[in-house]
Amino acid sequence: MRLQRSVQQLAAATQVAELEYQVASSSAEALQIRSESSNATIHDVDDAKTQSNERFSALQDAKFQLERAQITLLRATGDLTSWLGASN
Repeated sequence: MRLQRSVQQLAAATQVAELEYQVASSSAEALQIRSESSNATIHDVDDAKTQSNERFSALQDAKFQLERAQITLLRATGDLTSWLGASN
């Protein structure tokens, strides 16, 4: 039960990380457009791009943690072997 809750929490965290990345990426794009029309500084654009990159990294970490927890759950329930056989 604890592993199932952990997987559910990590799945939710992954969804949040995905949304945060999408927002940061959209902000970086918007600032780039504003910069091209001289309404934003290069520093603002660089900061937005850095934040987008950090959010992407956090998203990748969240996905990795989720996959690791899912595999641990499969192993604990004895379903790992059948899952591996189905993926071939």
